[in-house]
Amino acid sequence: ATPIFSGISLRPSTTTDAYVRFYGIKIRPEWVDPGEIDPQYVDSGTGSYDKTSSAVFLRNVNYVELYNCCLMGTNKHLTPNGVKIDNSNFITVEHNEIKKCSSPVWMQNASEIRVSHNHIHQMTSSALRVLSGNSNIVLEGNNAHGSTWKLYEDYCPRADGQTYHGSAVSIRSGSLVIRNNIFHNGWNSSGIMTYSGSGSFSDILIENNLLYDIFNVYILRFYNLAENI
Repeated sequence: ATPIFSGISLRPSTTTDAYVRFYGIKIRPEWVDPGEIDPQYVDSGTGSYDKTSSAVFLRNVNYVELYNCCLMGTNKHLTPNGVKIDNSNFITVEHNEIKKCSSPVWMQNASEIRVSHNHIHQMTSSALRVLSGNSNIVLEGNNAHGSTWKLYEDYCPRADGQTYHGSAVSIRSGSLVIRNNIFHNGWNSSGIMTYSGSGSFSDILIENNLLYDIFNVYILRFYNLAENI
C-alpha cells in the first residue's frame, strides 16, 4: 500500500543541510472543521480560505527531493500549497501529482530550485508562484491545468460571489527558466506574468511552452523587464 502522510514539515531554526529524499508517498493534510467561522458559509466574515497546512513545508532547509509523490488537499478544506519553499536551497520537485491546492508550488528567498515534469491540477490560484528573493529557478516540463473557482468542487471556497486571481506562473523575481511546460484551462490574471511593484526583472528565459484556454485576455503579461530576457 502507498503510505499516506498528513504532512511533511522541515523547518529548523537555522539553515540546515537535510539530504532527504521522499519517494512514492501520498501527502494529504488533515483538516479541522472550523465551524461557523468557515468562510464557505455565506455570512462568514473570515478573510482566509486556508483550512489546512501545506502538504510539504520547507523552511531553512537545503537538499530535499520529492519524487513520484502525490501531494493533495482535502475535500471541503482548501490547502494553501502542495509544496511551500521558504529560504531553502537545492530543492527538487519532480514527477509528482499536485492537486486540490490554492497555489500548488510556492517559493520565496530560495535558490537552485528545480520543479519539473509534475502534473498540477485542481487549484484556485497560480500553479507556480515565484515570489521575491529567488535565484536559479528552473520550471520545466510541467503540465498544469484547471485553475478555476467552481462552486461545485469540494476543494474550492464556496462563499457566494467570491472570485480569485492568479497566473499559471506568477513571477516576482528574476534568474528564472520556464521551459517545455503546458498551461491550460484557467488563470484569470494571465498565463505567464511578471508583477509590477516587485522591482525589475532580469535573466529570464521563456521557451517552448504551450499555453491555451487562458481565461485572461493576455497569455503573456510582462511588467518592469530589465536585462537578458
